[in-house]
Amino acid sequence: MPSCTPVSQSFQPISRTPPPVRPSLWRSNRRRPLLRRIAAVPSRLPPPPPAATAAWLANSTADGQILAFWQAFAELFACDFLPVDFLHALYADWMSQEFPTDTPLLKKAFTRRIKTVATASGEWLYTRSRPGSMMDAPEPLTARAHGWARDRSEKPQYGLRRSKSATITR
Repeated sequence: MPSCTPVSQSFQPISRTPPPVRPSLWRSNRRRPLLRRIAAVPSRLPPPPPAATAAWLANSTADGQILAFWQAFAELFACDFLPVDFLHALYADWMSQEFPTDTPLLKKAFTRRIKTVATASGEWLYTRSRPGSMMDAPEPLTARAHGWARDRSEKPQYGLRRSKSATITR
């Protein structure tokens, strides 16, 4: 029969000192110059032209509808700031007339897509701003934006702002 040792004799207390830490490879002096060189290499691809961005968006149905919506109304806006709430209400009304069988996108998905389409030309910028005097011009399209009313509290709102270079040439 094998001999048994008491538990008190076989027990060794756990050391409270942490094990030595090995240096990670990405911090070694041999790897740093390589990482710096990789990070310093500029992208060799130029940004796509606005026309290519617009053509890419026309590939899917929802993106094509957003592009058609923007092309239908882009030249008609009188105000220099268009809140996203206003644009979405106008889009929902437009969708009910142009595509009655399709469901309009939710506001978040609409906002993500309209940002890409509207800012491609450089005439509009997506920003968070206090509308103030940028919405003083009478906007005839507000009659089509059912359920939308201008927020006169001067709180910052997300929306599209006409770029300064576009307002000078208007």
